[in-house]
Amino acid sequence: MTLDVVCMDDPQPALFDARPYQRRGQEPFADIMAAVGGLAPGQDLVLRNTFDPRPLTAVLAAQGFGAAARQIGPEDWEVRFHRPGAGTEAGGPEPELDNRGIDPLEASVRTLQTLRRTPADVPLRAWFDQDPGGFCAELTSRGYDTVVEHVADRGYLVRIQR
Repeated sequence: MTLDVVCMDDPQPALFDARPYQRRGQEPFADIMAAVGGLAPGQDLVLRNTFDPRPLTAVLAAQGFGAAARQIGPEDWEVRFHRPGAGTEAGGPEPELDNRGIDPLEASVRTLQTLRRTPADVPLRAWFDQDPGGFCAELTSRGYDTVVEHVADRGYLVRIQR
């Protein structure tokens, strides 16, 4: 049996399409975990799936991965798993913005202003007190990719990149 995995050199993400497994009535979990185990440092995993895989998201969150899911169509989801702090393509530290302790609207405006000053190829890490799901949807509509990680007792860390 061949795996439905395409691994590309970093910084390209590894791609795993679970939809053929699901259409055949097979469980792809072991092969997905094998793909996760084969990731290069700083490499993301992009999963195509027939549903939002929240149980898998929880398993990978325990391994330090954040996830950004989007529905492409009926029974067609794409989820990008990223391990925050695993490095950047340029190899340097990502700029970080701490929005904790301020009004959520002010935090959003402040983040947008910072993004305007940040080069397009440089990711921004931003902290929020509250779940920034609505703000991340707005960023996606503006052409940004976001990965959210909930860090217990610290808030939400969002990695934003054009």
